[in-house]
Amino acid sequence: MKILVVSLLRLGDFIQILPVVNGLRRQFPGGELDLLTFTPAQQLAPMITGVSKWWTLNREDLQQGLGNIDIPLLTSFSVLQEQLDLVNAREYDLVINLTQTDFSAWICGYINTPSRAGLMRDVKGAAQFHSGWFQYLNDHAALSVPDIFHYSDIFYFGSGLKNGERDWSMTESVRGRREAAALGIGAGEQIVLQLLTSDEKKNWSTESWLQMLRQLQVFRPAAQFILLGAPSEEAHLEEVYHRAEARGLNVIEAILSLEGAFSLLKTADVLISGDTSIKHLANCAGTPVIELSLGSSDYRRTGAYTADSLLLQPRIACTPCPHSSACSQSTHKCAEQLSPSAVSLSVHHYLNKDWAQLKQLAAELNQEVNWLRTHITGSGFWLAINILESQAMRLVDTLVERSAWKFFLNRDHLNSLAEYGSEGTRIKSEIEIHLAAADMTDMRQHLSFLESRAENISEKASALIEGVKKRTPSIAEIRDFITAHQPDAESLPWLEQLRSQVPRTVVEIGGLRRVHNHLERCRSQAQVKTKLIRCLKTQLTESK
Repeated sequence: MKILVVSLLRLGDFIQILPVVNGLRRQFPGGELDLLTFTPAQQLAPMITGVSKWWTLNREDLQQGLGNIDIPLLTSFSVLQEQLDLVNAREYDLVINLTQTDFSAWICGYINTPSRAGLMRDVKGAAQFHSGWFQYLNDHAALSVPDIFHYSDIFYFGSGLKNGERDWSMTESVRGRREAAALGIGAGEQIVLQLLTSDEKKNWSTESWLQMLRQLQVFRPAAQFILLGAPSEEAHLEEVYHRAEARGLNVIEAILSLEGAFSLLKTADVLISGDTSIKHLANCAGTPVIELSLGSSDYRRTGAYTADSLLLQPRIACTPCPHSSACSQSTHKCAEQLSPSAVSLSVHHYLNKDWAQLKQLAAELNQEVNWLRTHITGSGFWLAINILESQAMRLVDTLVERSAWKFFLNRDHLNSLAEYGSEGTRIKSEIEIHLAAADMTDMRQHLSFLESRAENISEKASALIEGVKKRTPSIAEIRDFITAHQPDAESLPWLEQLRSQVPRTVVEIGGLRRVHNHLERCRSQAQVKTKLIRCLKTQLTESK
């Protein structure tokens, strides 16, 4: 079995697919696993074992070839074709695209293979997703979508891997150990700070970092504060280091390669960081993370994937903002609203494992910041839960909705022996963990309400499907049903087309098949949800 995994995005995005790489190695122990990435990701090669071959593309060279008038126009295409012909010669049994861009889709469509997963484009340019999970990712791309699975979960399930603990493990290299050891860090508490990100909008100001450090040193005078950065960030870190020293702060400057950063994180007590590749590297090192979710950082999709990490997100209406656009505000409001005292107190209580104090702090500053605690559910997906969350029913809604999606996208509902009971047991365990004080009578009543609503959705969708076949329901009727019962559908482009349609019947709608398919999905999901809720209600009743 030869498998090619394609990831053609930034370094942090590549690290997020590590559970897929480790999961495939586990599932196909005798197979060969190759990776196709952009050149920077190969820095991780010394720490990732079990990869037979690394194929790399130099994005800068390809882009320069397309934009340089001194280079023939088709040179980059020729270079890329030569590289892909070498890849093709490996004759892969399975190609998995974990990038979801047109560039990667064309590349993966060019590679010959009998089995595919992820977005591909064929010779006619038609897009195929080869998995409901990648279709889900495409449909939920808009930032306005109210809820979404973490990218790592989408890639994991979309690659055909099932429930099981995510394996983020990497192997320390000799070079990494030497770099970390050369810092001369002594025993005691180590607090690592990653000050910069790849997007200015996600950065906290230098002055905020310094004020936070000054306050935190009062709380934890014996701690060692380590300013971590890549060689490209050395000039900035030098400036911060000297300013910190001038204020009497106990700081250590650590300019390290990724191998050295990984070894440093292995011994750290906590990492404080924005949305960076280093945050994801901390997942691999097993290091607790306090994430400052600013600007374009979307914790729902790329949050620190470790249990019991802490995410701080300012309550600003414009967050998260698009990566590609400039800040829409006159000043960096999200960064300004996250005060140094809020962060220093959060770090102090977090290191003391004092969630009661964190909850009290969150209550005091609830209008300014969201405090979110990460959790890996028994059903195999990641959640970030507001530590002030008092709406027990809302959490249950999320658990049931996510589990129903997972059943549907994994196509488990098509199996006559689908394990609804086992999934119900996992949801019940989550309820007992998070909602121990909740009134179970109210919980059962709420589940009955959810069950009734799911049944109504199924019945209404069935009626509309029959109507579509006969071309009788109005556009408004279909549109209102979809937006009322599928809030995530707001991001679907064809739904916007439905809104603007003047004709009254679906006869004149060009996207008739998409309407039918979406209604079919609504019905199937509602039926899955009904079965899960019934199993859960039975188990909660039996445990009284």
